Amino acid sequence: MKKRLILILIILVIASSFGYAFFSPFTSNEKKDSDGDGIPDIYEKYLGLNPYKKDSVEDLMNKLKELNSMLINGTISISEYNKMKRILLFYINKLNRTWSK
Repeated sequence: MKKRLILILIILVIASSFGYAFFSPFTSNEKKDSDGDGIPDIYEKYLGLNPYKKDSVEDLMNKLKELNSMLINGTISISEYNKMKRILLFYINKLNRTWSK
């Protein structure tokens, strides 16, 4: 099971480096982005970020570390952790591609 999970993660990382997105959190009514950082307000609020302050990749990485700690401490469920992690990884990838151009 562990080997399979690692293999899937490697495939996702490689594919995302070529610009493939496996998770698109947008629905038509959730695109408002008050700070213009590319992350919709609804997701910034859900992740505990400030929708009126531009977030960097570093901010998102710090939030991911915080989520990892919450999972280890048992203060967040695995399903909630997975949802939040998926959104964070999507936007980390998106911001990295935007800034590298």
